[in-house]
Amino acid sequence: MVGGVIITPEGKTLAFSRTASELKGVRIEIIEAVAVLEALEAFSSQVGQRQVILMVDNSVLLYAMVRGDSRAEKVASIVAEINATREELGAKTWVEFIKSEFNPADGFTRDSLMGEFLQLIKPLLVSSRPPTIENERRNYVQDAVDLVEKAKS
Repeated sequence: MVGGVIITPEGKTLAFSRTASELKGVRIEIIEAVAVLEALEAFSSQVGQRQVILMVDNSVLLYAMVRGDSRAEKVASIVAEINATREELGAKTWVEFIKSEFNPADGFTRDSLMGEFLQLIKPLLVSSRPPTIENERRNYVQDAVDLVEKAKS
């Protein structure tokens, strides 16, 4: 499952959760990255033109988002999409680590906890859809070589 939670400046709690069968068998850092991208899209009206604190419970994703890149190629591609989406929304983000046991979004990704979370925080549920990952990892060295060749001709 993929899920996310946002607490607005007004104190409202919004959440989404969906079964993500397309991510079955995929490494956890990729699933976590997809969740961040999907959250930015699902909560776009809440995060646009605002300062946003993103809390993630996966260190690979945390470091990738801070660096803007990752050795894990798929994570790097998704982080590029996250950054493009963030720029498009005009959202300024700060990324923090949160231990899994304190991560409220995890309550929406585990069937056994979802009922309790819904009763406890009474969120407004919003719809989400799997994000489309468009940016594949670019080869910046090749881009530079191509530009130099183009300039010579």
